[in-house]
Amino acid sequence: MMAELCDRLAVLDFGTKIAEGPPAEVLNDPKVREVYLGPDKKAAAS
Repeated sequence: MMAELCDRLAVLDFGTKIAEGPPAEVLNDPKVREVYLGPDKKAAAS
């Protein structure tokens, strides 16, 4: 939802900025995905 409402996003992990930029770029950032969705089980298995 936030991606549709803004031009830029900043993502914090326990108060530390881990990503900032255009929504599409931030939402596809591997670190952002790991922090908010957990580790990629497919990548961890290989």
